[in-house]
Amino acid sequence: MGSEEAIDTLAQKAGLQKGIKVLDAGCGIGGPARYLAQNYDCHVTGLNISEHQLNYARERTKAEGLDHKVNYKVGSFMDMPFNNGFFDLVWSQDAFAHGPDKKKIIAECYRVLKPGGILSFQDHLRVGPMTKNLEEYCLFAACPGLETLEGYENLLKGAGFSVLGKEDLTDYYRADYQARMKLAEEKKNELMEVCDQSAIDMLMQFMKVSIATFAEERSGGGGRLIAKKP
Repeated sequence: MGSEEAIDTLAQKAGLQKGIKVLDAGCGIGGPARYLAQNYDCHVTGLNISEHQLNYARERTKAEGLDHKVNYKVGSFMDMPFNNGFFDLVWSQDAFAHGPDKKKIIAECYRVLKPGGILSFQDHLRVGPMTKNLEEYCLFAACPGLETLEGYENLLKGAGFSVLGKEDLTDYYRADYQARMKLAEEKKNELMEVCDQSAIDMLMQFMKVSIATFAEERSGGGGRLIAKKP
């Protein structure tokens, strides 16, 4: 859910300022990291456990002339390879869901932030009881489990953060998955030219499970949280 609009909203709510040190925890292939560096003139470190994804991220970053503002580090956000109090802002979009220990993730974010630093993140959430569809979604998406909005708020407070804001984005996630399903159906013939049938079948099954989870029964959703380290 990393559209430019979502990135800008998260950045603005975090009060992102020029020149600060930002950690993108679970940065994927570095899209938001490059966007923040380019549009907010900050210094971004992307953290990811996948060396393969980071190699691609480094290539893209160099090609876009941003390698003086963006760097990448291999590592887990449950055991971050950074000193205490190093970053002004820890940022994440839909990555924490992939970590099995949310309490440890939040604690690590607290540790690497400077006093007065901000944790700003968006994530997939569980908004109702665990269902068969939600379990299947988690298997497809490699999510050991989804936290609730209230659960994240409690974890933040337990780690020592002051919670500045929390928002339920379930309607946004539902609309996003519906749009993705429509696009997948529209592009199915094009996909068949570059993917084998088994890959396409898996994609369509994942989209169907996503629609069932986020749009129909609404057992899955999303949220945005902003917290400050004293």
